[in-house]
Amino acid sequence: MRTSLRFAVAALLFAASTAPAHAAAPAPGATAVRVQRVQPDHAKKATLRFLVANKAYLRAELDRLRAKTVQVKGGAVAIDPRFLRYGDMVAAARTAGESAASADSARAGRQLFVSVTDLGLLESELDQLDRALAGQRDRLAVLQSDFAGDQRTALAVVLSGWPADGAPASLTLSLEDGTRESIALTPEQLDALRAGGAVQVLHRLIEPRDQSFSIGFGAASAPGWLELDPARDRLNLLQLDLSHLAAGDATSLSATTWVLDDRTP
Repeated sequence: MRTSLRFAVAALLFAASTAPAHAAAPAPGATAVRVQRVQPDHAKKATLRFLVANKAYLRAELDRLRAKTVQVKGGAVAIDPRFLRYGDMVAAARTAGESAASADSARAGRQLFVSVTDLGLLESELDQLDRALAGQRDRLAVLQSDFAGDQRTALAVVLSGWPADGAPASLTLSLEDGTRESIALTPEQLDALRAGGAVQVLHRLIEPRDQSFSIGFGAASAPGWLELDPARDRLNLLQLDLSHLAAGDATSLSATTWVLDDRTP
């Protein structure tokens, strides 16, 4: 999950760095999110209903638990075959890179293709590069299925844009489960926003259900409320564009959300 997140944030930073400093380009497939002054009114779904309904039974079962000493042998266990393949994958990737570098050096040494044979050699080198890329794609697919395919529902909040009055020094996110996140922006993060980049300010697990949370910029300003319907077992990204933020009014934000596509192209 961390690898996928780094890929997503890196892609967002690249997209934001190519756009003007006063406006951030939305990610492909992003959906606009409305930031409103009044908290949305929707019925909250009770969580852990089974545990609440069976509280007395579960407590009685826990009272019956007793500590018991058992003998455990410290013998070795079989290694996951997936981990054994990773060494071969690294070696194959290194060999493909060396072959590509060798072909590139040989091609750079020739100033002019003077015969059909040289053109045929170039075509052979291009085929070799295609095979190396295909092998790398297959190795990435294996890593993707081993590590990025088993995700839990998570939320990453990213800031972008630079308002005319300057970016706020801090912000507060209040989630529906009662968690309150007070985030202070570092000088490095402010410099990145001023240069047209983007910074991640929050990454945490959330419940896969409709929920609302607030965003505030200081005690003197009123918070803004957003509604979010996160996709289950996926990484949900929320981008807050500060370009039009005025006097700390959270409702002047532009917000978009999208789901990280962890499928290998």
